Amino acid sequence: MLEILVIASLIFYLISSIILWIYLFNRKTVLKKIGFSALGIGYITQIIYIGIRDIKEKTFYISTHSDIPFFLAFILMTIFYFFVFLYKEKLKELSSFVSTINTVLVALTLPHTYIKDKTSLKNIWFHLHIIFSTVSLGLIIFSFIVALIYFFLERDLKAKNLNSFFISKLSISLTTIQNLVFKTNILIFISLTLSLVASSIWVSVYKNTHWLTQPREFGLVGMLIYYGILVHLGLFFPQKKNLQIKTTIIGAFISVFIFVFTKH
Repeated sequence: MLEILVIASLIFYLISSIILWIYLFNRKTVLKKIGFSALGIGYITQIIYIGIRDIKEKTFYISTHSDIPFFLAFILMTIFYFFVFLYKEKLKELSSFVSTINTVLVALTLPHTYIKDKTSLKNIWFHLHIIFSTVSLGLIIFSFIVALIYFFLERDLKAKNLNSFFISKLSISLTTIQNLVFKTNILIFISLTLSLVASSIWVSVYKNTHWLTQPREFGLVGMLIYYGILVHLGLFFPQKKNLQIKTTIIGAFISVFIFVFTKH
């Protein structure tokens, strides 16, 4: 029963994340409402789980290290709903950020299945983690190149240097580049999430541990938070396009450094 509740919570948070990711692209209000509702169901499932554990064990339910991520997800949701109650619709724009973080955290608490170490490396979740990490790096490099093009194109337009390479050879507007950078950042955010979810499932189910103290995965968490903030700042402050371009360039440098430094 308890294991089913953990899995159900993960599923609802993941469904919420997917719906809200789509919302980030097309901005349809109905998707935000559906995603927010799925997020709420995931939270209710967590409350039921914690209540049953407390009654069953007759004490506060945290008893192992695997309970900590689940509790952190619960605390995050509680704080989020408190601020949504205060600020109503405006804070709901952060739903995709919260659901994404909670999906990763809850995935770390899935029930363990014993398997040999050599066999665990052949598991599909391990390979999905590697694949999405590689895709994330590729998208980060792409966003960096596009952001640089915007930077030089804007410079030449301000200087009215009409013979420059970026003006004469590239038939593309600044607005188009800005939108491309924003959507690429969303894809980076999604790819990093899927990489961490796959990693979380792999280590919790097949390794019976979590990576919160592992430099490699902790680095990915930092990148996920960075790009999550970057994407959602674009939602709250769409007029500050130059800031988005600059932070994209900075984020690319930081991300490549993390990948190299942690030997991911």
